[in-house]
Amino acid sequence: MAVGLAGWAALSLVDALNWLRGIILIKALYAQLVLLACVWYVAAPTPGNEGFARKLLWALCAPLAATAFIGILQFQGFNQVSFDAAISGTPYVLLTPLFSLLGWLLQLLQYVTPQWPQSPNLVDQLTGYFLQSAVPGGSFANKNLAGSYTAMMIPLMIYLLLSAKRWWERGLASLLLSLGLVFFVYARARASWLALLATLLVGTVLVLAVPSLRAHLRAYLGWRTLAWFVLPLALVARHADDLSPIQGHGITASPTTQMASLVSAAGGWNEFGGRLAYNLNSLMIVKDYWFNGVGLGSFMVIWPPYYNAVVTTPSNSYNVMARPQRTHSDVMQAFTEMGIPGGTLYVLLFVLGIGAGLRLLGPQAGVLGGKLIGAGLLATLLALTAFLDYRGILRLPGAWHWLFLSALGSWLAYVLLRVLQRLRQVLQQPIQPLGEWQVAGFFGTLGLLCICLNSFLDFPMQLPTAPAAAVLLMGLLLGLHSHLYPTAWQAGPKRMVWRLPRRPALLGVAVVLIAAWGAALYDGAKFKEGNTLLKLGMMRLYAGVADDTTLQILEQANRVYPLDPRIHEHLGVVYANFQGTTPLPLSTRIAKLEWVIGGDPWGANHLVNLAGLYIQAIETARQQGDVASANATLPKLDTTVAKLMKVADFSHFSWGIAGITELLHGRPAAAIPLLQRALTIEPTYAPAQAALQTALKLTGQAPLQVNDALVR
Repeated sequence: MAVGLAGWAALSLVDALNWLRGIILIKALYAQLVLLACVWYVAAPTPGNEGFARKLLWALCAPLAATAFIGILQFQGFNQVSFDAAISGTPYVLLTPLFSLLGWLLQLLQYVTPQWPQSPNLVDQLTGYFLQSAVPGGSFANKNLAGSYTAMMIPLMIYLLLSAKRWWERGLASLLLSLGLVFFVYARARASWLALLATLLVGTVLVLAVPSLRAHLRAYLGWRTLAWFVLPLALVARHADDLSPIQGHGITASPTTQMASLVSAAGGWNEFGGRLAYNLNSLMIVKDYWFNGVGLGSFMVIWPPYYNAVVTTPSNSYNVMARPQRTHSDVMQAFTEMGIPGGTLYVLLFVLGIGAGLRLLGPQAGVLGGKLIGAGLLATLLALTAFLDYRGILRLPGAWHWLFLSALGSWLAYVLLRVLQRLRQVLQQPIQPLGEWQVAGFFGTLGLLCICLNSFLDFPMQLPTAPAAAVLLMGLLLGLHSHLYPTAWQAGPKRMVWRLPRRPALLGVAVVLIAAWGAALYDGAKFKEGNTLLKLGMMRLYAGVADDTTLQILEQANRVYPLDPRIHEHLGVVYANFQGTTPLPLSTRIAKLEWVIGGDPWGANHLVNLAGLYIQAIETARQQGDVASANATLPKLDTTVAKLMKVADFSHFSWGIAGITELLHGRPAAAIPLLQRALTIEPTYAPAQAALQTALKLTGQAPLQVNDALVR
């Protein structure tokens, strides 16, 4: 499955809409698959390696201490002064020496990390450096990414606390779980909440149903272990309803209010409509590009013409200036970008990993766990469909609606019946001793299941940390399964032997690894250099500065790393809105923007800009008497307007440009309703106002007169 997925991902880039957008993703995918293979190779609990599973779980969970602490500081809006005031008079003040020591040590990062804050204070350094698009993200980019990773780690931390043998190990696991749970509540990542709840339900049923697992865990439950669970539970109970002083980001409401807004009428279509529209409309993309998809990373490119394919995307989730970079479902993204075969390979790879982990408790328990997961997914789909129907958001026509609900309900009932049958069989099994690595693998399975369920509702697997952790867990589970069932799931030759001279073979492997590592380091360094320049250019653009300096910065970024399509995208903005002193002919600006649109053919903002440049070119050519050039540009403008009306028929820009195009064709009567439509959407749109006055004069109609005195 891993090799097949790697091959199909490459195939998706063969005729991708923009193959450059897939370069970073395919490198990340290949790195993740290599991680999976490496862990699978070393995970077998052979003599001397029995504790590998526990060590891997510790390695995955340990960084959460720093991430959660940073996220808590962000949620509370702390700086060093307010932090010191907040802990004064509380037990946390006992940790002040530790905070001071960490602040002193972190100052060393000033010498190796660009833009690290020049402060000796721990809190000021952390809150000053880790900035996110949605607080609190900890060291992640935003709160949803942080929430998905934390949700995956919680089952692992529960296991580490349960199985700890020494007091300091219990204390560290308890501290990790405490920070993780508080941060998880603070993050307000609702998809991650639901995924963790479903995972814990499946885990609880299996613990109660499998005699061997139940007996093994019962041995952990001494009073010392239970006492260490008091701290995490007490802290969550104390801080669960905390409200953040930071405005926005959905963290000024309590968790209960956050969840209630999903189902309340007051939540409105904008509350969840964007995510739903991304996924439902993506079904039409899969239908049209079913074989090898649109190419890794090209969802953003193909999305605009499908924004209303099934349901209309809310304006807060798609407009001329903003469009989704990815779907809000990793699963749907896989099918959209790699087609049905690639999406199937992607899903099956994770299904195999979860299946391998569940079978560590025995084949019968594995089947029971699989059916529980299937029943949960069917129940979720049925509930979501019924809710959307109740809200009047999505309804299948006529009898198909009730047929679909009835079929889904019948399927769910059948699966639940099979769950009960399998449950009876598992409960009657004799107790078989489990190795510690099997129990560790079971909790690792819960972590992997959590991130997979989360992937149905969000996109944690499209960014670095969560997929790296997920494939490490997957490699562990597949390695443990291969040790427990040496001949299971084998296909093809059972043994392949390569008879190569040992030293030349090792030398060849070493050369390949060194070359690949060197190439990866060089590529990463150039990408970082180009990305740093890109961010400087973006800051100037967001400030409305499209001058010579901005253009020079972005052109230098493109020379440093020409494979980054985000640089091309922002170059297009500069070319369209250039206001520098260096002469930049209109023909050059048009050619540059046409080059950008070649890799982004449906970008509404680029189409608006290009149409505007075409209009300028036509008007200038006519003023200079160059009728041939003007007539040659008109068909290009017509093509651009047709595409613009397909991707942005909600925008005053589209209707205004369409009306001006009719004027340029000498059809003022046809231009009038288009321009009036533009002014209905945006009454202050000056180009449409001027064009409408011209069209009215040309048709002999009297312009609308407004008595300003009456208005005043």
